Amino acid sequence: MEYISKWIKIASEPMMASSAAPSPDLSCGKDIKAVIFDIYGTLVVSASGDINEYEFSTESLKKSLTDAGIHVREEYEGNERGTLLGLMNEYVRTIHAQLERHKADGIKFPEIIVEEIWEAVICNNKSLFKQFKSAPDFKRLAFVFEVLSNRIYPMPRAMETIAQLHKEKIPLGIISNAQFYTPIIMNYFFSDKVSRGEEIDCFDPDLVIFSYKKKRSKPDSSLFEIAARNLRRKYSIAPENALFVGNDMYKDIYPAKNFGFSTAFFAGDKRSCRFRKDMDETKGIKPDYILTELRQILEIVRK
Repeated sequence: MEYISKWIKIASEPMMASSAAPSPDLSCGKDIKAVIFDIYGTLVVSASGDINEYEFSTESLKKSLTDAGIHVREEYEGNERGTLLGLMNEYVRTIHAQLERHKADGIKFPEIIVEEIWEAVICNNKSLFKQFKSAPDFKRLAFVFEVLSNRIYPMPRAMETIAQLHKEKIPLGIISNAQFYTPIIMNYFFSDKVSRGEEIDCFDPDLVIFSYKKKRSKPDSSLFEIAARNLRRKYSIAPENALFVGNDMYKDIYPAKNFGFSTAFFAGDKRSCRFRKDMDETKGIKPDYILTELRQILEIVRK
């Protein structure tokens, strides 16, 4: 697992966050007893602003393939860039095709399993590669490609805010569009440890809902339903007494409010703010709070 820390160190560098709101609004005054977070653009600064909105590069793909022990055959090295571009295009097409199949099966907001996508792409193009000395590690390929393509860094004051909320015994959860590498990266940044496990320190596993585990993505209401059910069962906390914090009015605030959660729109970083003013679903939707820094959550839960 040494490659995990190696590539995170190579790919991550401190990124400044710049607020997209002139001032916070913490005046709602609800009785908040639990906090649930989005990750990308909320707990971590994302160079692209979102897990699925980054730019691919042939250089990143070449490094990822090499690290996973996958090498282009000599006869294709003369047009290596064209070969890699073709693979990236097939990667995108395969994702879209799988999503459309799931939608045809009645899942409105489906999610992919990224390592399965890479396995399909590589196996469908075996003739492009030298013979594998051992079975390719598609999770490794997906991990390295992710950290090189979407550089992230903890949002300012994120770690200390979470630590303080945990210290004050506030139940903490996550509802996030994510892949297997998301908890790995979170644990590295927030706990300084390398682990393939899916549990993240300070967060209740029963309140951590990742899209790849449920094969559904936000704004699917079923993800919020799971969190609401477990909050009631374990803590006797109703959704209106749980604060959902996210940076996307459509994927975060809209479904959270519809399911009865109190909501905080995080406007702490311009590059990841998604106001979605042109969408019908967000018209008339107003978050209970507007945050420009994560530590403002402490003020809300202490009122």
